[in-house]
Amino acid sequence: MSNDDNKKVVITDDQYKKLNWYYNELCLGLLLNDSFLLNNLNLLGNLSVAVLNLLDNFNLEITSIDENFTFMEVYDKAKEVIKEIKPEYLEDYNKLIDSGILDFNYERLDIPLEERSKFGQSVFYPYYKADEDNTRIPEMDNIYIDETFNYDAVAVLVHEYFHRTNESNSTARYLLTEYISSYFEIYTYEYLKKQGVDPSRLNLAFRLYDLKKCADFLDFESFYMYTYETLGGFNDNNFEYINYSKLSENQHKENLLSILERFERCEEEYNKQDEREKEPSKFKYYLASKCNSHYRYFIGALLAYYSLYNLDKEDVLRLNEEFRKVDSMNFSEALDILGVELNDELISKSLDAVEKYAQENNLLKDKEANKKM
Repeated sequence: MSNDDNKKVVITDDQYKKLNWYYNELCLGLLLNDSFLLNNLNLLGNLSVAVLNLLDNFNLEITSIDENFTFMEVYDKAKEVIKEIKPEYLEDYNKLIDSGILDFNYERLDIPLEERSKFGQSVFYPYYKADEDNTRIPEMDNIYIDETFNYDAVAVLVHEYFHRTNESNSTARYLLTEYISSYFEIYTYEYLKKQGVDPSRLNLAFRLYDLKKCADFLDFESFYMYTYETLGGFNDNNFEYINYSKLSENQHKENLLSILERFERCEEEYNKQDEREKEPSKFKYYLASKCNSHYRYFIGALLAYYSLYNLDKEDVLRLNEEFRKVDSMNFSEALDILGVELNDELISKSLDAVEKYAQENNLLKDKEANKKM
């Protein structure tokens, strides 16, 4: 490849400088608060490709299903599930109505359900302020549900409620909280089916849809982060070393610019916060949390499907309880509580579980193949 060819992918020196600064801040934030991603970029990149290839065989369409439940019907149906999971959680769950912590976002009800399903249905929103020692103090913990009132709203509410049950400062919690909530979301669908709810009334493909979306993004992002770490930064001479999936020079340039634009948007959002929260020294943590949350959903979903077939709910509840007891727990320690180890067997069984779930719920693109299962 000639130097002239390399020049096709050049962005300006200022853009390179800014892009490398963002990646440096991002990696520092991850190194200090969430090193798992940095330590496993190659593994996660390869695993994301495997997930994409697997899920390409399935129909993950999100359908609009309107049951017209009332607020209290959704609340009571979720309450029934939570009681079956762990009755001790009911006292706290019942306080959600009286305290106003649980809220449905009625402003988004004019958006079609299928569109809301694709771009996020709900959020557990813990808002924190810092005391003089920069200790995080919970100021309010609201659960906002962006939904029409159907069976999916029940699963969403259970998912978000479990975020509330394990709020802590543990780094491993930051990574695995989506696992716990995703597991009990899937568990809710399994419970509803056992109670006689017609599977056609449930969006059983939603978590798989989200897994595929996260895998696609992780495949892209892990490659560029790995490239930054390996080459020590981006410049106009390194394209020949990162010719990824027959990437053209123009595609590479467009990718770099899109990453830079995303970082810039993130910085703009950060700077809109109050003065105390937007201290320059904290930007690295904000960037790490905002730009790489997809991999938590990715790992969370894979472990959730694995656990559905290989663990009991008591195993997941045990981890959930441990998060509330400790301020520090690494990823390996969390997996030890589950009785599993991050190895090839876990990865293989997780992929098998995803495939088994999709097949059991008749999500194969070839409907005739479903009938033979």
